[in-house]
Amino acid sequence: PPPPPPARRVQARRRGSASMAQEQPPKEPPQVHAFPVQEQHASSEPVVIGAVVAVVDHRAADERAEVPAAIVADVRSIEPDPVAAAPPHGAKGVVLVPAGAPCLNTGCSIRAFALLVAYVVLAAGGVLLDVSGFGPLGVALLTLGPTFIIVTVFYARFRISATRRQLAFTFCEAILWMLPLILVIGHIDKIITDLTMPLVEVDCSWPADRGGQPAAFYSSWTAQCSQWASGEISSAPLLLRPDDTCWTLKGPWSETRITVEEDGSMGQAVFITILEEASPLDGGLRCDAMHQVLRDVPDSGKIRPVSTRRGPKEAATDSRADLAAAYSELCAVGAHDACSRWSRDHEALVTMSFEVRPTTIASAFLTSYFRAGFLEEALKYVAVRRILFKDRVVDCGGLIVYGLAAGAGFATAENIEYTLVGGLGVAIARMLLSIPLHCCTGLIIGIHLGYRKFLGRSYPCLVTLMVPVLIHGTYDFVLMVPQSLEVPYLLRVAVAVAILAGGAVYCRMAWLRLESVCVVDVRAMQRAGRVSAPGSVCGECDCCLPLCFHRDPLVATTPVAQAQPAARRSTTSGSLGGLARSVTQELIPAGPPCQTRPRRCPGCRAPVRAHILYPCYCPHCGTAMQEEPQRQLAPVAVDV
Repeated sequence: PPPPPPARRVQARRRGSASMAQEQPPKEPPQVHAFPVQEQHASSEPVVIGAVVAVVDHRAADERAEVPAAIVADVRSIEPDPVAAAPPHGAKGVVLVPAGAPCLNTGCSIRAFALLVAYVVLAAGGVLLDVSGFGPLGVALLTLGPTFIIVTVFYARFRISATRRQLAFTFCEAILWMLPLILVIGHIDKIITDLTMPLVEVDCSWPADRGGQPAAFYSSWTAQCSQWASGEISSAPLLLRPDDTCWTLKGPWSETRITVEEDGSMGQAVFITILEEASPLDGGLRCDAMHQVLRDVPDSGKIRPVSTRRGPKEAATDSRADLAAAYSELCAVGAHDACSRWSRDHEALVTMSFEVRPTTIASAFLTSYFRAGFLEEALKYVAVRRILFKDRVVDCGGLIVYGLAAGAGFATAENIEYTLVGGLGVAIARMLLSIPLHCCTGLIIGIHLGYRKFLGRSYPCLVTLMVPVLIHGTYDFVLMVPQSLEVPYLLRVAVAVAILAGGAVYCRMAWLRLESVCVVDVRAMQRAGRVSAPGSVCGECDCCLPLCFHRDPLVATTPVAQAQPAARRSTTSGSLGGLARSVTQELIPAGPPCQTRPRRCPGCRAPVRAHILYPCYCPHCGTAMQEEPQRQLAPVAVDV
């Protein structure tokens, strides 16, 4: 049959002019047709959005009779195909965003204010617990609470798109991926130190009767205590009196024994303790040259004594054993009265030489952008990239939550490590700065991966990581710049806060590009058996190939999974070649098939991107979109 006329222009056909009224054929009953209403987009096929029922009467206008009520009832009973019809507005769980909303709309502002209030309450609670004598509980609250609050706020916003189980799995996987980093981070630190932090020798001199003799004594005594604790010597230290015990350093939670490494090096806390004990009445010995250099030595940096001199006598201290014997050697072994006269010698000068490695611009740059920025953000990327093409990641809201979970998991583990050493002050500082930074970069990674899956943009791995690494690295670099440059500390903190705020603004602006992507109810899809249940890296056995497998339902071939059996049994060079191709595919991927298609919402008429695999809802008004691929309605004729 000929195609029906447009629905909006359906008119009753007329038999002809009044001059042909004499030649009328027998009267025909009216016919009822249901025509599909279509919309044509530049980038898609015609899409059925509904059906309009028209009553076509072939009788002349002057002879046309009223359509019987039975016919009208039959016409009303002809409903469009349920797949093509537009379900009602306001799907349960969909957080609506007005079309064309600004960066800071009402809903976003309310959530930001709620997050700020929760942060203030959490900080006040942690400090109150610490003041009340429950220090460990307060620090634990400040360590674990911030990430919980941030994840809860974002999960409430995207709860229809994400599941709590997958969120917990991604959170834990980010911590799991830290294990390989822990194994290699020591070697990386050593390489950076050897390449960019040259040794600097510093001499400290004191009169023998004004702290010089006690400084040499306590240095050797500490080395002997370390030998005794490590089992290097079986008897008590020779310099240890019966009523003495080897020192311990009191930390925020427990006391640790002061130790000297086998090469004679010691931590900054040990060195400062020796100077304080050498002249307790004066608040400790002063060595201006050493204190000037120590400003640029990292907290984990070591100080190694090189030699100890008293007048013409010199004792090399190239190892812990040499340092332990240095004091007795300078006193002339066996002549105890010589050591006692040493402390009363007004003219003798004791000089101790030390080697340290202060921070440089180059070391701060490499540590900030590579060790902290790139490696840490790569761990978050791998945790989110593993589930990118899983069918349970049905829209970009899920990727937002899972990217945040990866950043929060890493931040929590790192926060526990630093807080155990630094206590309450470190917990508060990291709560305000470091934890929001890690969560922000995790969000950006999730957003960039959302571009790749739901907008069809070819975002390679390095492009996805570029902005998070830049934000993270610049934040750390500002705080790690050597203090010898005399940059005020408050200025550093202000710049770091500005960088964090800039990262948050970028994150929000980047998310605006995805606000037109329709929302999918992931739980409904799981109940219907259309998507997989949440899974962990261990349960799905793909922990070693997160970069090589594409689990996208629209991807016809995968670089590794669908390789020929013969290729899998190839030689080592062939396997390496396949791995190289897989990594290349990840770094410079071909354009991935986009899982959304531009449409216009039948409810609010706003342009949106509807999912082509699952039923979805308009993010602006909640109207349910038609599921694709869509079959078109054929005209239905009803003869009365």
